[in-house]
Amino acid sequence: MMTKAGMKAVRAVTLLIVLGGFALGGAPGAGAAALPKVNQAPAAVTCSLGEGFDVWPPAGWTNINHSEPVGIPSWRQGAQSNIFPPVWFIAQSGPEESYAGVDYDSTDTLGTISDWLISPPLNFRNGDIVQFFTRAGIPNNPATIYPDRLELRLSTAGDSLDIGTGAFGTGVFALLLSINPTLQQDGYPYVWTAYSVILTGLSVPVQGRLAFRYFVENGGSDGENSYYIGVDTVSVCRNNFPVYIPAVLR
Repeated sequence: MMTKAGMKAVRAVTLLIVLGGFALGGAPGAGAAALPKVNQAPAAVTCSLGEGFDVWPPAGWTNINHSEPVGIPSWRQGAQSNIFPPVWFIAQSGPEESYAGVDYDSTDTLGTISDWLISPPLNFRNGDIVQFFTRAGIPNNPATIYPDRLELRLSTAGDSLDIGTGAFGTGVFALLLSINPTLQQDGYPYVWTAYSVILTGLSVPVQGRLAFRYFVENGGSDGENSYYIGVDTVSVCRNNFPVYIPAVLR
């Protein structure tokens, strides 16, 4: 069985991220509203973010590692699948290494991981759909599972990068979604899975940032939790953008 230490010895350490394209389509409306006139086109889909993870570093993105004790700031390019299958895997779309990956090395041998990947400033308003794909690596020994957790957070404080202090600080970033919040062994998908959040409760359009926080207690190479996850195909769109209700693509 390949151990965490063995995995560490063979993996790549470069990180790639970039703006990617999306195939956008319309979605039917809800309710009993009157049909539009023949010459009345539906609102066009608009996107303020489309991240395909092909080139690093992407303009405006920030990696901050507040793990305790701190390890390698390890948001990086996904590895090619032939280097260390099945732990590493191909991207959800694009070149096979074109996703953002992060793992237990965010902390030292044992600690609490809080490793952030933060978007550039974006404009948000009610109805915006935040969508991304994620999955975990499959251990060589299925009997040995190291649970992972990922949080999606939102700041409406302009270009602020305030994530608080220490491994448990979150600063101005409010929680939108937590995948595997209680660190269950079967709580993180092992195939690319889409997650979507529709923004509500904003009194006016605001500027802020999105953040992916890899947050795992008792993590590290000697910990009971934390292994390897990937994030791909991140978007913020509005107007008839197709929403995935977590759907497995491959």
